Amino acid sequence: MTLGWSAPSDDGGSAITEYKIYRGTSSGGESYLTSVSVPTTYYKDTAVTNGQTYYYQVSAVNSVGEGEKSNEKSAAPASKQIPTPTPTPSPGPETEPTATPTPTPTPHATATPTPTPSVTPILSFQEVIEEELEKLSSGRILFNPPEEMKVGIEERVVVRLTKDITENLTEGLEGPGTPQIEPIEVGTFMMVTLTGGDSFDINALSSEQQVVKPVGFTEWSWDVTPLTSGRQELHLTVTVRILIPGQDEQKIDWLVMDKQISVEVNPPYTFKRFIECYWQWIVATIISAIAVIPIILKLGGRTRKK
Repeated sequence: MTLGWSAPSDDGGSAITEYKIYRGTSSGGESYLTSVSVPTTYYKDTAVTNGQTYYYQVSAVNSVGEGEKSNEKSAAPASKQIPTPTPTPSPGPETEPTATPTPTPTPHATATPTPTPSVTPILSFQEVIEEELEKLSSGRILFNPPEEMKVGIEERVVVRLTKDITENLTEGLEGPGTPQIEPIEVGTFMMVTLTGGDSFDINALSSEQQVVKPVGFTEWSWDVTPLTSGRQELHLTVTVRILIPGQDEQKIDWLVMDKQISVEVNPPYTFKRFIECYWQWIVATIISAIAVIPIILKLGGRTRKK
């Protein structure tokens, strides 16, 4: 008895390599019988008994796996078989029927799926910075620069940073300046510097770079003494330090605030500083003047005698 079938219209993206044939003597009771290689699409079953009804199914196999089985077909061989098998045989005489089921197996395209690897894009330096800046938290900054300073008079300047918008930043605050509180973007690592060139003596009382506490506030403070009279400026600079991913402790500073503080003249201190700096010259001048006075007086006396 010859069984024939057609190749499936969809191979699931992988070429079919063989067909598996299943046979049973009851409907739904098929078990594996044999396999044939592509491109063969028929099988001659000679191990049959005349008058016995047989049930067949066929499945296609590719590199992915075995597809679903075809619809079930059945036939019963007569006493004589057709001697020459063909892919699509025609029935013989009525006394010799030949069953030709034509199942259309569907390959199992989803068997053993191959995972798709994920690809991490390479970001430019600017994109890395922008990505890190997006992680900054909204916070507040307090600073209390004096509205007026006098040369030679030391004043305390304080900066406080917090991520907690409800935190009381003025509690226990030192320094005569009126506290100013503004919103600011806060990162994990912040650096605060106070500079004024040669016009100020600035003594830092805390580390410039600190980790901002998740609760409470982080404080920077300086003792500042103006050294030069006139309109001078202090610069308060607040930067966030960004760690570049994949780099060993490589950080960049990103300016988030820069403030200027004016300083007034203090004439008494200016005079005092002049004396301190030039006292030797002043003393030498006075001594020289005193030494010259007798000479001048003597010369004046000679002039009168003439």
